[in-house]
Amino acid sequence: MDKRRIVSIRHSYVTQGGSVRTAFSLQSAAMKRRSALSARLGRVLELAERILEDLVAAPPPPEIFERCWAFRWDVRRGPGHLIPIDEPHPFELADLIGVEDSVASLVANIEQFVCGHPSNHVLLYGERGTGKSSAVRGLLTRFGARGLRMVEVHKSDL
Repeated sequence: MDKRRIVSIRHSYVTQGGSVRTAFSLQSAAMKRRSALSARLGRVLELAERILEDLVAAPPPPEIFERCWAFRWDVRRGPGHLIPIDEPHPFELADLIGVEDSVASLVANIEQFVCGHPSNHVLLYGERGTGKSSAVRGLLTRFGARGLRMVEVHKSDL
């Protein structure tokens, strides 16, 4: 025996001839609960969306990427956001001494990247003073006008 409660819902409508007809449809209590649960879930999702909007900063305006080539990721004041570096210190890659082969590979890879061709991810590593930061600044100097943008992220923010 089915123990679900059935609820009758009455619908009235007018026919083309003008007479009023009444129809009945059946709806179970479970369907009503599902409908109510769906409405509550919709409200919960709206609240979650508002909370996420408060936690994540608004995206920067697109024109900032035309004006600036370098940015710093800042999470100290609320949600993380990009801070433009208006005048990054330029550096010429030719000034790096003793790492010419590595720089040539790096430049070839970035050339592929800015042209929209397949390229590799890059991880620069080495001891202090070996030119990692200077190489990045040199890449920005060489390829910034062609669309390369850099974001500095502090290691604690990774």
